[in-house]
Amino acid sequence: MYDLLAATSCDLLDLARPFRSPATVLTNVVIAVQCGLQARRVAAHAVGTDREPEMWCAVFACVGVSAALGAVKHGAPHLLDPTLLFAIAGLSNLALGTGIALLQHVMVPGRPAGRAAWGLLYILAAGVSASRGSFALTGLAAAIGLVPVVVAGFRDAVRCRSGGAEFAYAWAAAATAGVAWVAGPAPADWFGRVDVAHVMLMVALGLLLLGAERRVGQTP
Repeated sequence: MYDLLAATSCDLLDLARPFRSPATVLTNVVIAVQCGLQARRVAAHAVGTDREPEMWCAVFACVGVSAALGAVKHGAPHLLDPTLLFAIAGLSNLALGTGIALLQHVMVPGRPAGRAAWGLLYILAAGVSASRGSFALTGLAAAIGLVPVVVAGFRDAVRCRSGGAEFAYAWAAAATAGVAWVAGPAPADWFGRVDVAHVMLMVALGLLLLGAERRVGQTP
C-alpha cells in the first residue's frame, strides 16, 4: 500500500512539474497567434480570382501550426509518449516545410524541379531531426530552401518593387534569428538563444506581412 501511494505521489509531482522550457513555449505560442492573425488579415484582402493572398494566408497558417506544435514539443516532453513526441516534432517540421514551399511558389515561380529536389531534402532532414529530438538538420534544410526566396526579396528591393524593402528587412531579421539560434548569447538561464531567435522571427514575420500586403496591392 505504501509503495502504491509513493508511486502515485511521484506521478502527481511529475504531472505538476512546470514546463521544461517556459520561455520557448511562450514564444512559440506568441508566434502561433501572430501567424493566425496575419493569415486572417491577408485572407480578408483576397479579391476575385487572385490566388496570391490565399497563398500568403497559407504560408502564415503553416508557420503558425508549426509553432503551436513546437510549443507542445518544448512544453512537456517528459509527459508525452516517445512515439507521440516523434509525431508532434515531425508534424511541426512538416508544417514549416510546407510553409517554405508555398513561399517559394509565391516569391520564385517556376523551377518545379528545384523545388521538388529541395522538398525531398527537407523531408529527409525533418525525419532525422524528429527522430533525434533536434531541430538542427531541419533548420539547415529550411535555410537552404529560403535562399532563392531571400535572393528574390532583395532583388525586388533593388528594383524598387512593391514590398521589396519590407522583404529585405524581413530576411535581415530572419538571418539575425538564425545567427542567434546557432551561436547567439543567452540573456538569462530561463531565456535562451532559441527564445532570442523566436523574438527576431516575430519581427521578420511582421515585416513579411507588410511586404505581402504591398505586393498584393492592399497598402499604398
